[in-house]
This record gives sequence, C-alpha cells and structure tokens, in this order.
Amino acid sequence: MDPSTQAAIIGAGAAILTTLVKDISLPYLKHRKSKSDEIKSLTERYSYPLANSALSLFYRLREMIVDQRHDYLKQINRTNTFNEYKFNSSVYRLASLIGWIRALKLEQSSILLNHSTRDSTLSHLVAKFESSLADGPHVEVAIIRGLSSLWAIDLPSEPGELASIARKCDQARNLIFGNTLRDSSKAKLKESIRDVANALCSCTRSQFLSDEILFETIERAKNILSPKQALIYRDWQSAIGDTVIYEAKDSIRKFDVIGYAEFESKIESKNKWINIVIELFNDVDLNCIQNDYRVKQLYEILRASSSIIIKINNLDIDSKPFTVQNINDAKRVIEN
Repeated sequence: MDPSTQAAIIGAGAAILTTLVKDISLPYLKHRKSKSDEIKSLTERYSYPLANSALSLFYRLREMIVDQRHDYLKQINRTNTFNEYKFNSSVYRLASLIGWIRALKLEQSSILLNHSTRDSTLSHLVAKFESSLADGPHVEVAIIRGLSSLWAIDLPSEPGELASIARKCDQARNLIFGNTLRDSSKAKLKESIRDVANALCSCTRSQFLSDEILFETIERAKNILSPKQALIYRDWQSAIGDTVIYEAKDSIRKFDVIGYAEFESKIESKNKWINIVIELFNDVDLNCIQNDYRVKQLYEILRASSSIIIKINNLDIDSKPFTVQNINDAKRVIEN
C-alpha cells in the first residue's frame, strides 16, 4: 500500500473515531452522569422520610415483639384513649412506610429498577419489605407440617419437594377454607378435609386415612386448615400507598404522607385500604402463635424494617436520622 493511500485510510479512521467520540460516546457518558446525579438527588430527598418512617415502625414492632408490650392489639383492651391511640398509631406507622415506598416508586421508579446503580441493595431491601407483607408460602408449608403431625404422615426433608407438596395440597384446600370452612356443616367439613387428606397421602405415598381417624381429628384438622392471616398483596400495598400520600406543593419531594389526624379520619370512615392494614394487627396474640400466621408476619416486617435502617445508614448521604443506639438496636434484631 503506497504512503498516500495509507495516510488517507488513517485520516478517514481518525475522522470516524472523532465522530464516534463527539456524537455518540460523549453524549452517552453525559447522559449516564445526568442519570446518576438524578438518582443520587432522589436518594437524598427520600432517604430521610423513608428512614424516619422505618425507624418509627421498627421501635413500635420491637415494643410489641421484644418487650412484649402489646395489650392494645386486643380489641377488648381498647376501651381507653391510650390503648386506642397505640393501636391506631401502629397502623399509621406501617401505612406511612408503605406510603413512602409508593411515593418513591411513583416519582422515579428507575431507582428501584436500575440494578447497575449503587442503590440496588436498597431496591432489594424495599422488595424484601414488600415481600414480608405479601408472601405466605410458609403458611402452606406450616399447614402441611401441622396435618402431617396430626395424622402421623412422614414428609420429605428436601425443601423444594416439601413446597411442591404444600402447593398441591393447598389447591385441594382451595378457597373454601379461607371463607366458609368455619361455618360448614359436619358432612361438608368431613368431605373437604377428606379431599386434603387424600391429596397429602397421595403426594407422600402414604396410606389413606380411615374414616375413624378422620372423624377423631376433624376439629383439630379444621383449626390447622383455617389459620388467621392478613397478607397485604403488592397491588394492595400500592392502593394503601395511594391512600396515604398526596402531591406536595413547594416541597423538595413531589409526594408527602398525610398526617396522623387525617389518617385517623380515614380509620373512622372505615376506608377499605386502611382496614386491610388494621386486620394485620387486630386481635393478634403474640403469646399464642398456633394457627395465627400474622405473628410470623410481624416478625418478618420487624426484620425487614431493621434491614432498611441499616442499609440507609450505610449510604453516602447527609439525611440520616439515626443515632448509634438506633443502629445497634436494628443490628441486634437482625442477629437474633
């Protein structure tokens, strides 16, 4: 190749490279920096109220679970102003945290979806908190464990196989157990429990139960099959969040959470979405965990709120309301 041709090729290549850098790479890098700055700004704006709300909920749940101060959860004890306030404020603290998470998602969902950012762990912990409210596969497994113990049926030790059996038996259990089992006639009750027993025996390759055993255990099986639970599904969480937030004017954030006074008015008007949160706390007995899976759910919410506190404390931001004692208390819950 003669020198003039070689020089022309090199010149053309340099021109193309310059165009790529100028027209493509630099705008892309500028866009990425802009996106990163936007996410950092959003993190700064929402971290403080999210942290403060998680901290408030954390200490109320710790009071219930660790300190065993929870008389106000029983409706029969809410006959004075103080206990009524404690119950309503517990509902408010959970609804508020749901609201701040909803506000964060609405203003800039990319902070929760963009896993390349430094906030991906925060995204994971928010998802973990939502899961603590919405997911109940442990209930299915717990029911199967209870029935297998009642009927002396051996279960596999492998978690995946156990979960599969739990799902199949839950299909047999179906919706009747959530709504009408407690009011079923004796014949209908026996028929329904027989369906579940047959499904369990079939999945575990066990001998089918005799009518005598089924009849003797029918009431205990009924209690196992109709546990108390108050799952708050993800779409419900969005609706609860929408109920407690509003568009803020003259604020650094686009959304804010309503105050306690307005929240109490929603309780008094029996707002559908607030009632769902109320059901999680109402008449739960933390001293009696049998067949009330809300107890475990409250434990999971306590742990999830602890994780949010610790994660936000580790972020490189100025807006953090925590003391050293707060962080130590949150870590102690995670460790224990």
